Amino acid sequence: MPLHFLSEGESATRTTAAEMGDPTFRHYRQRQLFFCHMLEDLAMTVLGRAAALGRIQLPEGLRVVAEAGPVTRADSLRLAQTARELAQALPLFLERGWLEDEQARSWVQRLLGSA
Repeated sequence: MPLHFLSEGESATRTTAAEMGDPTFRHYRQRQLFFCHMLEDLAMTVLGRAAALGRIQLPEGLRVVAEAGPVTRADSLRLAQTARELAQALPLFLERGWLEDEQARSWVQRLLGSA
């Protein structure tokens, strides 16, 4: 972790901090992805064992997906801008019949991480 993340600014200027932040955020994102894959593997193992014991019946092609949130402020800002643009576009899509109410609801829920 870069020292400027810990408020140790003695050897870092803003420029240095910006340059040092990118590799750190890439590392954190890779860590998140690894952890998500680990959770997916664990969940599939648990489900597989439960199915082998006859406690549940697994649907064909079942896939568990774990997702992580944004790592940086820029990621959060990009997500918020996308949500705003979608919110502005949805009424037009619904009005013109390009989208059904349930599809619009599904898009919004996926974008907000509720589904």
